[in-house]
Amino acid sequence: MSINYRKSWGKVVRERAEALSALEGPFLDVGCSSGGYVSLLVSQGETAVGMDIEENETWKHSPERFSVGSTQALEYHDNEFETVYSFEVLEHLDQPALALQEMVKVSRQNVLISVPDCEVPKIFRQSGLTFNAMNPSYYICMLTVCQLNKR
Repeated sequence: MSINYRKSWGKVVRERAEALSALEGPFLDVGCSSGGYVSLLVSQGETAVGMDIEENETWKHSPERFSVGSTQALEYHDNEFETVYSFEVLEHLDQPALALQEMVKVSRQNVLISVPDCEVPKIFRQSGLTFNAMNPSYYICMLTVCQLNKR
């Protein structure tokens, strides 16, 4: 899929969009916020829906594509989506493993996640001019590397 960006989609990171373009739909965005990636995928002819813990004002343009729900109890059928993705969400959950299990359950093939890279290069630490993403009030949990196998 060739990627065409629109400002109205909100924050869409090119590298994440390119990773999604290599995968097949239908797609589910878990923790979709404004739904920028859902809108991008739909504009490219893909089937995509998004869900988040609370409604976003931008959903009013396509309410049929979005729903409010819990990442730890996804209200979708087993294997309903070819690809499930979640960007910068797991670190905000008290039970990220449960959310991952739910994503695997509703995915037929792919689960794509991203979490913050909290490693601040030495030169930035020394400068004192960088944001420290390790703010404990912002993140509920810190994640370690793990592998889930779909059986």
